[in-house]
Amino acid sequence: MKGIYLLIALSFIVSVNKVLAQYLTNGDFETFNSAAADPTRIQHASGWTDDVGYEQHSSGTPLTGSADHYYSSPATGATIFSSDPRGGQGHAGIVLKSENGNAAYREFIKRQTLSLTAGTTYLVEFWVRKVDGTLPSQVGAYVSASDVEYASNGIQSTITPVCNATLTNPSTEYQLVSGCFTAQVTGTHYIVLGNFGYNGDAGNDLNYVFIDDVSITAAPSVPDPTAIFSLNGGPVYCEGDPILASAGASNGFDSYKWICTSSSGAQIRGMQWEYTNSIPDLDVVSFVNQNGSNFPFQPGECYNLTLLLRNACQQSSQTIQFCIDDPSVSIIFDGQPVCEGQSFDLEVTGDNGWTYSWSNGQSGVGLREITETATPNVTQYTVTVTTPAGCQSTETVNIVVHTNNNTPPFYSGIDGGIEFTAYVNAGDDLTFSYWVADSPNENVFLGSNGLPSGSTLTPINGNAAQGIFQWNNIPDNAEGLYTFNATSNDNNACGVLSALQTYKIKVVCEDCPIEVYYENRMPNNSPLPETTIAGYRIVAGESVDPNQTDGPVETGSDFVEFRAPAIDLMPGFTGGANFDAIIDMGTCLQDCESFCCDQFSGFSYDTPFGNVVAPIHPTNPVIWYLRDEDNPFCAFGGATKYRIEVFQDQDLIYTREEEPQGCCPFESPSPSNPIPYSSIYWDGTDNSFLGGNNLVASGDYVIYIKLWSPCGDELTLSPIPVYVYGYNSGMILADGQDGYSETLAEIYQDRQQGEVEQGGSPLTSKEVQDYIQVREIKVFPNPTSDKFQLLGVIVGDQVELLDVVGKQLYKKVCSNGLMEFDLSLQPSGTYFVKITSNQGAATTVKIIKE
Repeated sequence: MKGIYLLIALSFIVSVNKVLAQYLTNGDFETFNSAAADPTRIQHASGWTDDVGYEQHSSGTPLTGSADHYYSSPATGATIFSSDPRGGQGHAGIVLKSENGNAAYREFIKRQTLSLTAGTTYLVEFWVRKVDGTLPSQVGAYVSASDVEYASNGIQSTITPVCNATLTNPSTEYQLVSGCFTAQVTGTHYIVLGNFGYNGDAGNDLNYVFIDDVSITAAPSVPDPTAIFSLNGGPVYCEGDPILASAGASNGFDSYKWICTSSSGAQIRGMQWEYTNSIPDLDVVSFVNQNGSNFPFQPGECYNLTLLLRNACQQSSQTIQFCIDDPSVSIIFDGQPVCEGQSFDLEVTGDNGWTYSWSNGQSGVGLREITETATPNVTQYTVTVTTPAGCQSTETVNIVVHTNNNTPPFYSGIDGGIEFTAYVNAGDDLTFSYWVADSPNENVFLGSNGLPSGSTLTPINGNAAQGIFQWNNIPDNAEGLYTFNATSNDNNACGVLSALQTYKIKVVCEDCPIEVYYENRMPNNSPLPETTIAGYRIVAGESVDPNQTDGPVETGSDFVEFRAPAIDLMPGFTGGANFDAIIDMGTCLQDCESFCCDQFSGFSYDTPFGNVVAPIHPTNPVIWYLRDEDNPFCAFGGATKYRIEVFQDQDLIYTREEEPQGCCPFESPSPSNPIPYSSIYWDGTDNSFLGGNNLVASGDYVIYIKLWSPCGDELTLSPIPVYVYGYNSGMILADGQDGYSETLAEIYQDRQQGEVEQGGSPLTSKEVQDYIQVREIKVFPNPTSDKFQLLGVIVGDQVELLDVVGKQLYKKVCSNGLMEFDLSLQPSGTYFVKITSNQGAATTVKIIKE
């Protein structure tokens, strides 16, 4: 068997210097077979073999142990410890490895005894020390009347050793292991030493031990030992108390050990035999809880502590039971609120023999129940319990006391505001929250009735209860006024009060605006439309909308009418003699199909169109677009649909068609609406299947535009010829080439046909190039998913971020030449950055948000 060997200080020894056991010869491994013997094999120690397997094969033969192998001593055993034997010159070394399914590393040694007498008790002893290995391992001795071929059957050991020890750490000292055995038959027996216990998978850890001075002697006739010990205090202890055992009165023993078990007999903690005739005091808490600091015993449980003594093979023991007191209690109270001035009872669980001390000053043995009067400023009560053993625990209960000055619950408006009417367009979704609270802070229950068909309300119980109203996929023909009632009840113990609140929902025409805001509208500059109708309200003033440019609003002598359920005329608004503000709760509820048509007064746009396109510029893109400066916020007469097509010869290279919701969905640049281009534009790209959205090359192109009115009218504009000057032959420059991140078509409109004018004089081609050159502005990254930086701006530049329809999102003044914008909260699409210098020169850069 691999790893079992005999260690000797000399290469060969044949003489027997001593005999240490009466019924076992060569237990000290000092006698050898011959001068030619290999001292590293246990078989050459007279009488000893290693033919004991760990596990039996299905064929009936041991899996291991039938062959003998060399084993090299581990470094710790060969070099660190110079004196290997306990005495003499020889000893045995074996490998104890606790590994499931790898029995080849678990070794045993065996020899035959002299004849033993049936009924006689024998003392079995051996000395052992651990040489190498990190995991704990067992080593023991087993005596059998029959030969032993294997020590276990699989994982579980099939035999119980006479004596056993657990070795934890390597040591330079041998330790004694002893036990007693009573022979059942007369004759020779076999003694086997090794690991009879499975300690889990030890991996590659080899537990290596030396064994010496194995002996079997007749048990001497000695007096029985006397086991006497006592505990400090007890037998009942409080949780956390020290528990000490003193065994100073015990006598007549040569070894001892302690064992602690539960009341059911299950061992909690034990120890190996200590071979000494002196017993130190035992800290029972530390003994049981050797690897932690928590108190190891459970309140309300009892335990047994046993002291075992041995004198040779004579034994005696004493057991003392101790218990851990459990003073824990709970206060019995239904938890319901109590009205101010009302009497209520508090009761606590526990033994009538315990002492109960209440926070109201009452105390006494068995005082488990008290009666109190509810007071708003006293809402917490405690009781401290003391048992006869002096153990204590404290329990607390909180009482909800309602006052007599109860008021009904009260409601918030829509989304916590003060309005109780919600507005929504037909075909859209509506979600809002509202809450109900009570004073002085009782819990309330929120319910509802009369909900519109298809809508839901989710009430939430509790203080400041909240309701979530949701109505998805509102039908297109659902225009009208809807109401539902929210009801609530408080649970005031002094008397329940209720409240009811009516919420309204106004579903307006699909194309009707719910709210309209006006800023910076003058009769001679973006005049107000003749009629403005809103489903909820119209607000006009100098600064009423953060998304518009501040400025006064005046009607002048124009006929202007506002019609809505609410009209707010704020500072900066001036209405003339022909201005009417009509409060009408029924706006946008009827004639929805003709709502936009009723406000349509004919198509409009600016001419001439211009047909010269300046060269494509890499940093200052200008988009060709259809103008309507007199109607910047309701461009093209209130058209609701358009289609633009661009042809090169007979090839369609660009097309786009849009039909947004609403009566005036399109805009155009003007002094009051400083967006870079109108809703109808061409960016100089080819978006056909083969074009791939690349910039077009220099050449002649024709633009076709068709408009639709909300009344069904159609208008096809005359073909618009344009000539494009190409930049770099229309190719898009890759990022980093020539320092540009993007190249876009720049298209300048000309009031004359075929020429660009400045100051009334025609410009040459070179002058056109010079005319459009502006300071170089760089944007990176572009496209972007969130943030982008702007380079090339200088201190004092005014920078505006606009969306695709020209609505201002941000406005900043440059302070250091590098600016950063964040589009993470904006939807994907096209945006523009407009840079205006101190001298009034403007540059616009296009940004793509992915």
